[in-house]
Amino acid sequence: YTELARAEAGASLLLRPGTRVPHPGGHPGGLQDVEPEGTFGVDDGLPLNGVESICQDRQGHLWLTTDGEGICRYDGATATTFTTADGLPDDRVRAVVEDRAGCIWYATAQGPCCCDGKTWTTWTAADGIAAGAALALLVDRGGRLWCGTAQGLSCSDGQAWTTFG
Repeated sequence: YTELARAEAGASLLLRPGTRVPHPGGHPGGLQDVEPEGTFGVDDGLPLNGVESICQDRQGHLWLTTDGEGICRYDGATATTFTTADGLPDDRVRAVVEDRAGCIWYATAQGPCCCDGKTWTTWTAADGIAAGAALALLVDRGGRLWCGTAQGLSCSDGQAWTTFG
């Protein structure tokens, strides 16, 4: 494994050798095999150095979540931040995953939300999800979305939420 560390945040990202990441400069292939070196932080376009969660989508973009500054998409050359001003329900984001349909899901303090590239949708206890801040997300092998909240565990089959506990 290769370590990409941020000393001031006390965190690191471990990548397997040969990990494919977005190619700087928008290489036509979209991805390159690299051995990361150094750090990635505010100087590179992140809204702050602390990163809560990372997901790589099917286009090769890295999605990085923060605790208070929204989410950041990194395409290999440019970091773009999305916040409540862009439709995100809360700037405190704990986790990120991509579902089978290509929607990016975020675990926010207001509940889980997704964006299909244009529209932001947020689910709350009124929609059948366990109450409280969304803390963790997982898309299982069957394509179901699991969301851990401050009050329990919920699962969506794409039609409705089922809450456990």
